[in-house]
Amino acid sequence: MDSALRAACSSPADPDRLSFLDLSAEIRNIVYGLVYEHSNPLIVTRTKRSDEPVTLARRLCDENRETPMIRRRSDVKLAPNHLKQAETSHPVLPNNTVQVYQTGLSLFCTCYQSHREAASVFYANNTFLIIKKRIQWAASHGDRCECASYVLVEWLKRISTYTSLVKNMHLDLDSMCPLDCGELDKSFRRGSNAKSGDVDFTKFLTTFWSNNLQENCSVVCVKQPFNQNSDVFREPSQITKLVQSICEDSSGFKAYSLTLGRIIIKMNGSEGSVAYLTTNKHIIEPCLYVNSVMDDGYEPKYTHSPKYACEETARTFSLDGDGQIHFQADEAAAHLLNLPESLRRKVWNIVLSDAEGHPRIPLDTATDLRTTMAAFSSLRAHFGGTSKLERLIDSSIGYKPEYQTRNWRWGTDMSIGFLLEINIVAPAKLEDVRIAIMPLILATSLTWNDHQVTIRVTTPERMSAEDSSTLGSLRRRVLTALGAYSKKQSSQNSDSMCPELWVNGRGTVKEINRRDNVSGPSDPEALQLMNSHDARGSAAASSGTDP
Repeated sequence: MDSALRAACSSPADPDRLSFLDLSAEIRNIVYGLVYEHSNPLIVTRTKRSDEPVTLARRLCDENRETPMIRRRSDVKLAPNHLKQAETSHPVLPNNTVQVYQTGLSLFCTCYQSHREAASVFYANNTFLIIKKRIQWAASHGDRCECASYVLVEWLKRISTYTSLVKNMHLDLDSMCPLDCGELDKSFRRGSNAKSGDVDFTKFLTTFWSNNLQENCSVVCVKQPFNQNSDVFREPSQITKLVQSICEDSSGFKAYSLTLGRIIIKMNGSEGSVAYLTTNKHIIEPCLYVNSVMDDGYEPKYTHSPKYACEETARTFSLDGDGQIHFQADEAAAHLLNLPESLRRKVWNIVLSDAEGHPRIPLDTATDLRTTMAAFSSLRAHFGGTSKLERLIDSSIGYKPEYQTRNWRWGTDMSIGFLLEINIVAPAKLEDVRIAIMPLILATSLTWNDHQVTIRVTTPERMSAEDSSTLGSLRRRVLTALGAYSKKQSSQNSDSMCPELWVNGRGTVKEINRRDNVSGPSDPEALQLMNSHDARGSAAASSGTDP
């Protein structure tokens, strides 16, 4: 032992005897290798009794003779001929895994230095096979499934700080849960392109990333290459390449692990798909369920926490020739209306936002709804594009949120506003302008009352003034003016019930004119919209119903 270690270590009980630490590091490593290195993978699994923690096990046909079997009264005594039959007939037989312990544990307990050296050799130079607790039921999955991912989580908790020493790991493909397993979260509905036999690697990958593991992970078939329940051929080597590439985070999945919904890989390893969970609650309700208590004392493990699925985010990936993750191109071109409802609402709030999160839709003749400032020589303004606005409200923007949405708030989620912007060539005030308001009232007749209507006047000196009011208050002013106007008109005049109303910049009705007057609407689109609404009202009146 060198002087530095001698100063830090306690004095030996017998200074005259040669200590194991007095040997050179090369000799100590040879001793550690003879005791702790095994030719076959060490199985990490649960025992037959579910209340026991994850522990080491081995198969009877393995050559790990340095791992003696832990015998209990309930263990079946295997005769030598049974052992010989297990070695020659088939590598895996029902109930042929036995719980074992590691010999030479005295080196672990001698002192801190020998403990660290032995642990580094044991964890770094062995391969650990993660498998379900019942190897003979490896291909069976249900509500009582103890998949390999949960076994891995429990084992990493036990070895604690030694997780960074593990270099080689095998995953049993039969122990990974397929999509039809009862253990998986039912709140995430699988996509139409996913099959029930596809394997879910979500829990394993999130555990791998959260523990910063650096080992080589391989996927193996302990039992056989064909599934017992189907004729789907499995390709563990191809799945290993995909899993290893994802573990190395070549595609950037790790940064979104908190919102990762599901990563599945096909049985043949040809491709996989990834989908994400939403970060806020929306229309899809969570699915909460608890595993039922079994007759053998199997206790419920946990209750699923609410997760909100977003199937529209699913993307398919595969490996290219260079071994890198390659995402397949979407069949259809990306479209804003194809986004999920929650994402589409955020886009509207960002792109159309004007102030304090209240979107404004400028009314003009532009097809892309961008503001076009038109110069008016007079103080009277007609706005086109109202028919386009009516179609837009009915289809894409003016959707009605469902009441069961938990975070829906009155006046906030329905805060799509309307902006009437006028560019005047001469100085003017809001009280001086006159705006034909009936096309807007008719186009927005099916929307909510809490929408904001903003009238903005801009002068050549870049002086602007604006006033906002709710659509409900503007409607009440129009209805009051129409009621007073109808009393003064003859009931025989068919045009008297739908005149043209002019409001100022404050939204107050200042003028009411007959539609056949010379001051009537000069915009043919506004006139067509009024005529269409009049036609609806006439048809309703002839049938004896309310328009």
